[in-house]
Amino acid sequence: MQEQLIIRVPVIISMLPALRHYQTTGNYSIPEPFQCTEDIRIKIRHHSIQLQGRSLQVIFDIELLLLVKDPSGRSSLIKYDERLRDRIAISTLDPVLDVSEAMEFYIDMEYFNWDGEMKGQELIIRYYLKYNLMVAIQQAVSLQGQTQLIHDQPCAFTAEDENSQQLWLENASLRRKISLLEKDLSLLKRSLQKMETKNYRLKQELRSSQEEKNRLSEKLVSRETLLQQYQQQVNNLREQELQKDPQQAYVGRRLKKLLGFSL
Repeated sequence: MQEQLIIRVPVIISMLPALRHYQTTGNYSIPEPFQCTEDIRIKIRHHSIQLQGRSLQVIFDIELLLLVKDPSGRSSLIKYDERLRDRIAISTLDPVLDVSEAMEFYIDMEYFNWDGEMKGQELIIRYYLKYNLMVAIQQAVSLQGQTQLIHDQPCAFTAEDENSQQLWLENASLRRKISLLEKDLSLLKRSLQKMETKNYRLKQELRSSQEEKNRLSEKLVSRETLLQQYQQQVNNLREQELQKDPQQAYVGRRLKKLLGFSL
């Protein structure tokens, strides 16, 4: 006689028919004397689901880190804890069922992103989430020869779905890990873009300074050239006067000498 082994596994019995799109806005006051934000990092620390009457409240606990700078250029780190709440009517589940506290709820996060802007001392963050919600029950499974389900609770799935269900849970875990890696990559890309923008601005400023220096040098050379040309014209006129009337030039020199002597 073979010994019977019974285990319990979660089995999905209902879920949203399509991905849930949720968008909300958070406002955060930046304390004085900080004036600008250098970097922002936001992540979901935890999520949970609460049964409230004929609806499910989905809670996302958000951690928001700000790298800010004061007028002297010193940087500081500010942390905010945010809680986002979304409400889903039970009637939107597929199939519709009578949800109870004995059931388990899962979130499969498909997408999380944000954008923000500063208005004075206030930071405005817009959150964008896309996820699916699933309802599961613990189903007893008998392992004896061929796997059989013990129908001690109503279930919309059969024993043949166990392997596919396990694969689905593993895939969901992999998707979450990939999503975290994509978020880290997105943050890295954003930091690189900021560095590239700053480097581009510095190059532009350097180019402008060099162009201004070249313009000033050209003006200086042009002015010196004009002065030399003017001096040459004056000398030429003097030579012409001397050649036309040597006596007048002699009298002029004598007058200058006498006047200089009398002074």
